[in-house]
Parts: sequence; structure tokens; C-alpha cells
Amino acid sequence: MSSITVNRRVLQKLIPIAIGYLALGIACGILAQQAGLTPLEALGMSVLVFAGSGQFIGIAMMAQGAALVSIGLTIFIVNLRHLLFSSTLMNFFNGRSKNFLIGYAHGITDETFAVNLNAFETETDPRWTCEEALGLNITSCAVWSLSNALGCYAAAYLNPPTELVSYLLIAMFLGIWVNYLTDRKMIITGLVSGLLVTYISRIIPFLLLAGKPVPRWFKTWLTYVPTAIFGALVLPDVFLPAGSLDLGLNNLYLWSTVIIFPLVYKTKSLGLAIVSGAAVFALLQAVL
Repeated sequence: MSSITVNRRVLQKLIPIAIGYLALGIACGILAQQAGLTPLEALGMSVLVFAGSGQFIGIAMMAQGAALVSIGLTIFIVNLRHLLFSSTLMNFFNGRSKNFLIGYAHGITDETFAVNLNAFETETDPRWTCEEALGLNITSCAVWSLSNALGCYAAAYLNPPTELVSYLLIAMFLGIWVNYLTDRKMIITGLVSGLLVTYISRIIPFLLLAGKPVPRWFKTWLTYVPTAIFGALVLPDVFLPAGSLDLGLNNLYLWSTVIIFPLVYKTKSLGLAIVSGAAVFALLQAVL
């Protein structure tokens, strides 16, 4: 069997992933253009990094003039949860070459991990193969990368307002954040993780993963790392757009967030958060 298989089963599983990646990829590409990236650079970043939250955070930090070392370390911390994804899937890849495993591991995202794990565990006649899993990862990466390039290319010609583009990141954070508002325990865990991540995130992973089983609480902590970092990046824009607390009507970032929050909280839709956030922000910008 060939190293990569893209058949009907793969394409069926790709469609829902591709729909989400198309919308988010275009939004990410628009932000990349505002941060000074060309379409080719956005394409290259998407192929090499292939991490939605990591790319959004990296682009936001680039726009703020952060050092490359800081950007690299932050993205590394955000993607530490991929260690758990990889270890969970390893039992399905026994006997595969290192090159195959490296290629497959590069394409692991939250979405491809969930789809492939479910396929490995439930599809037995015929069985879901490693080659199909690799095919799903590669095609998903292609959709994400091309969407980023398209968004970056379109933004260069459409020249959308800077304030509106900046709000896309806030809307995306809101779309991610509401998924953690399920009970008091998860909310408290998220808040504590946000406070501690800056101080201990560079030390704890290596101490815990050095030949030891990963504790359950640490797995929970890892899931909150992207949200905590997103919060640190975008919340100042919501409440401190000019460097000081602003609760006035002219703070479009704040009131756009207040308006779309009930809808985003109810639907838990990341795509809807971005679309509705952009629409509401543009409307308020025209009215106020």
C-alpha cells in the first residue's frame, strides 16, 4: 500500500474539517496581511506550523513587535497538548517508519486528532488505515494553507479597516473561550491556569514528562494554555484600547464583544463568532 491514501472515506471526513478551516484560514490570512506578511509567507507559515491557535497567537505577537524567541516559545507552549495527542495515537502506528511518523505527527491538530482517533476505534470493516489517516492530515493541511494564502491575498486588495481586522482576533478568542464555560470547576481551572501559565509553563512540562506518566490535572492544564495566552493578548484590546480602562460607548471592541457574547455562548461556534463579530463591529463603526 502506498504511503498516502486519499480515497472516498478520507474525503468524507475532510469535508467538515475543510469548511471550518476555510473560514478560519481566510481570517488568519487577513490578520497575517495586517501583520506585514505576504501571501507566500502566509502560505509557508501555514504549511510549516499548521496550528490554528498557534498561528493566530504568533501573528498577533508579530503585529505587536514581539521578539522571535518569545513567539517561538509561546507557540511551543500552546502546542504542548500535541504531546498528548501523539501519545494517544501511537498504539495505532506500531511498526511504522520514523519518516512516516514524523510526517503524520506534523499534521496532528485538534480536528484531525479527533477524527482519526474515532475512525481508528470505530471503523473496522474495513479498518481505518494509517495511510488514510496520513492522507486526511495532508489534505487538511493543504486546505488550511491555501485558505491562509487566499485571505492574505484578498486583504492586500480589499484593504479592510485595521480596527475591524484587529477585532477578528478578539472574536476568535471569544469563540474559543465560551467552550470552557461549562461549569464552575472548569471556569476556576481556566482562570488559575491563566495566572500560572506565564510563570511555570516553561518548567513544569519537562519535569513531568521526563519518564513519568502525565497526571490528569496536567492534561487539563494543557487544554487551557491556548485560551490563557489568547486572553493575555486580546483582553487588553477589549478593556484598554488606548492604554487605560475604557468603558465608554466609543470603545467598539468592548461593546461588540458584549453584543455577540450571548449568541456565541449559546452556539459555541468559532466561525459564527468571527462572522458575527466582524458584522457587529462594522455596524457599530458605521453608526457611532
